[in-house]
Amino acid sequence: MRKIALRKVALSIACVSLGLFFVFGIAASQESLLSRIAGVFTGSGNGATPGTHQHKGTISLAISDQHVEIRTFCVDKKGRLLVASGGTQFAYQTSPDGSYGLEQVETPSSIHVFSPDGKEEAVWKIEVTPEALAVGPDNTVYAAGMGKIVHLSETGVVLKTVDSLHLEHLPPLPEIPGETADTETAEQKAAKQKRLAEMQTEQQEILKKYSEKYAELQKAQQQKDEDAVIKLSAEIETILETEYMPLMEERQALTTSPRQQAIAARNSLLQARSVKSIGVTDKHLFVCTPPARGYASEVWRLDKDFTNPKVIVRGLSGCCGQMNISAVGDKLVIPENGRFKVHVYDAEGNRLESWGDNEQGNAKTGWGSCCNPMNVAFDAAGNVLTSEASVGAIKRFTLDGTFIDQVAQSKIVPGCKHTPIGMSLDGSKAYILDITRRNIIVMEKP
Repeated sequence: MRKIALRKVALSIACVSLGLFFVFGIAASQESLLSRIAGVFTGSGNGATPGTHQHKGTISLAISDQHVEIRTFCVDKKGRLLVASGGTQFAYQTSPDGSYGLEQVETPSSIHVFSPDGKEEAVWKIEVTPEALAVGPDNTVYAAGMGKIVHLSETGVVLKTVDSLHLEHLPPLPEIPGETADTETAEQKAAKQKRLAEMQTEQQEILKKYSEKYAELQKAQQQKDEDAVIKLSAEIETILETEYMPLMEERQALTTSPRQQAIAARNSLLQARSVKSIGVTDKHLFVCTPPARGYASEVWRLDKDFTNPKVIVRGLSGCCGQMNISAVGDKLVIPENGRFKVHVYDAEGNRLESWGDNEQGNAKTGWGSCCNPMNVAFDAAGNVLTSEASVGAIKRFTLDGTFIDQVAQSKIVPGCKHTPIGMSLDGSKAYILDITRRNIIVMEKP
């Protein structure tokens, strides 16, 4: 119940934000909008909070005094903040008669460059709406979204654009047919109703099996039996992918029109084309994507020239589709939020470390809410920074999981959401995205 309530609160606040967003008007051209989007730093204290860093202010993108959506951000090797924005956003339009309507707004895809103090220094226009950002050891930038990966120089010059490798495993987007008349016979309708009744029984049996396995998983987690946790998690994933999902797909086919099915399939494939996150080392590029089928995320490894693609990690459990990866040195680091773990892998996908717990297991170092840590980043020494969606906490660990300190605690809108973080090169500032309020919270060491 608490989780549902938090999501309702987040949804209501998001709707308020959308209502404000429309002020700048939807008729403006992409170039006009881009020229009018300005980076804004607002300084304000927020009272003492747990952590070594305290609230200093916020960074936002705005037209006039209205915030534009921030999709993600990262900190580069010079300490600059790279802030991604653009793509489809929804906003309320006020008609002359005072009524409201929801309109779709296409805002320019861009990366805004800020100094560590929040001063906007440059704006890079790109053709891909960035869902993921990462910086390589040479300070070149990788941006990805909707099946495309763009490599940019540290000054924003596009060096190369390629399709994400997971696209070749996906079917083409279906055409959307028009509405058709109901031509089913009485016998066909009766057979459909009979099958739907059978499916109800089958669904209950699958859910019972799932519940039993989930109870075993919870017991294994309490006993800290990592081998059993991995085994049971895989079994649960198999139940979902091979039994529950096919049944739901069959039900959808029986209860929706061909047009509705095509729309749902198209939306699902659009989501499958997304790139969740990127990690970069001296030799490799790591790309986290949805699988061709199912829910568990997977990680591809490519050479730096985008050749030799290979899936090296599968079956990552992320709540609400959220899954972040990053890299430090020659290691791949993954916060698997669905299991309250941080995993460290080598370039071949061999797991070297696995650590972490929820707050029930360890009140000081554990992560809270339903599913965390959501994102990771690194300080200049290569220590791991973790973020917690809903909670707003940033904690710091060594790469092998030894707790160092709590960096900050911010008031962010609750919800299972993308929660990127970063730290300035000298460690004096920490950053976290409040994606619903469309701002990056800046925290500073007193």
